[in-house]
Amino acid sequence: MYVGRGDPPLLDGRVFEQAPLEPGSSIQWRGAVLVFGQGRGVLEELEGEPGCEDAGVSGGTVQDDVAARVRSGLLADLKLTDNQAVKRWRAAVMASEFDPASCARELLAGEQVPPGDTRLLERATRLQRDLLMSAHQRGVKGVRRRARAATRSGAAYVLANLIAISIYTLVVLAVMLLVRVQYGTSFDGTLDRIIGVFGG
Repeated sequence: MYVGRGDPPLLDGRVFEQAPLEPGSSIQWRGAVLVFGQGRGVLEELEGEPGCEDAGVSGGTVQDDVAARVRSGLLADLKLTDNQAVKRWRAAVMASEFDPASCARELLAGEQVPPGDTRLLERATRLQRDLLMSAHQRGVKGVRRRARAATRSGAAYVLANLIAISIYTLVVLAVMLLVRVQYGTSFDGTLDRIIGVFGG
């Protein structure tokens, strides 16, 4: 099976999509002629489905690259790697010379995570949560959601202050009543003078 680009090769002079190779089969492609089963093993048939092995290796490599880049970024964020390397790569980003693969390798090489330290795992958990919720924080829905949250926070703030003022007022009244009962002291004159000051 031909999975490349451009004009496909010919098998024994004819176009084909998929065909088994037999000893002596001749493949012509871009001016070259290859004969299966002859010569020094230039051409051989691969076992299994075409592309399966490559896909597995490629997928593993991509997964490793993703894990390395995310981990190196978390290490830099938590200051758990070589600080000088972090400074160099920050400068590289500013200079538009950032190489993510090289950066990940260097930061991982300078990893400084003490045994039993859970900061990296906790930061990864927060990042995972933030990415899961990022779609809810964008667009019109996100604006409305933040507005509702701000409204609820503002109402809660006002209510908390009203409750606090009410408690302080009750405490003052209780003290005044206690002084009146215990010592016979009246605050009427004091209150009248205060009212007179503000009343003109």
